[in-house]
Amino acid sequence: MPEDPSHRRKVLSPDQDSTRPEILRVLVERRDAKAVPAIKALLGHRDANTRSAALSALDSLAAAESMSAAAVAASDPSPEVRETAYRILDSSSDSSATDTLLTLARKAKTIEENSLALRHCFSRIATGKVPVSDKMSVLRKSLA
Repeated sequence: MPEDPSHRRKVLSPDQDSTRPEILRVLVERRDAKAVPAIKALLGHRDANTRSAALSALDSLAAAESMSAAAVAASDPSPEVRETAYRILDSSSDSSATDTLLTLARKAKTIEENSLALRHCFSRIATGKVPVSDKMSVLRKSLA
């Protein structure tokens, strides 16, 4: 498929708010890694739907970069963005995601934030993303 840089330009255009999620979907479908800087710029967008879509797109195109972005987005004011961030951390094959979730639980300002981080941490244990040899250690850390 020929490269179409116009999609990368459109993703940042202010007049694209209503179609931005569709543009992000096309960039992901095309596996357009050159769009990553533009997608990262959208993580600070004023619209929560855009931030959430950008975080998902970043996870699809640059999973390693999405881990740090998800850790930051876990504190986003929007519940939608926070849930996207936690889903990314929960589903990650990166073993550091468990430590990130434990850190988020420890630094949580509310019981709801703490519970959300721990729920996703326990999900990683239940789905086998935490090695058997580390499960007890993770559980101990979650209670600390």
